[in-house]
Amino acid sequence: MRHKDANELIKIIYNHMGSYDLIITDGTGGIGGTSIYLMNKFKFVKTVEISEFHQKIIENNFKVYGFKNYKLYKNDYISIMNRLKQDVVIFDPPWGGKDYNQQKYMNLYLGGINMICIINDLFDKDKCKLVIFFIPFNYNLDTFKKNIKYKYKVINNRFIKVYK
Repeated sequence: MRHKDANELIKIIYNHMGSYDLIITDGTGGIGGTSIYLMNKFKFVKTVEISEFHQKIIENNFKVYGFKNYKLYKNDYISIMNRLKQDVVIFDPPWGGKDYNQQKYMNLYLGGINMICIINDLFDKDKCKLVIFFIPFNYNLDTFKKNIKYKYKVINNRFIKVYK
């Protein structure tokens, strides 16, 4: 994660929620970069990662930084999302590999499920107060706008913030 994006993400969360005393879930842990930035500011971070290879990298990175305010879930977010207690959920879903920029418009998926469906489900079940997800320059905003059931704001063509 770029430092500029991390600072913007933290600012978006704080400005919307008005507190750093929050439980943040990083639903797509990757190698832990986003979670590391979040752990520096917020009360507790739950990091979810499905790849065993990436889980080991995350464990090492968190150990190197000496963080204690986290829990790592070795799972895919879809299978545990309804059991997690969280205030905010962050997603940086896969963009489809190096050729993502060859598509005119693209949708984002996690576990084969469109991110729009996942986000609607989280809010339908009151599982969080805020969702922020990273988008590529060619994200299909028209499809998003037609199908999201909640308030949203596109920020710097880099993030989408969704809330009730």
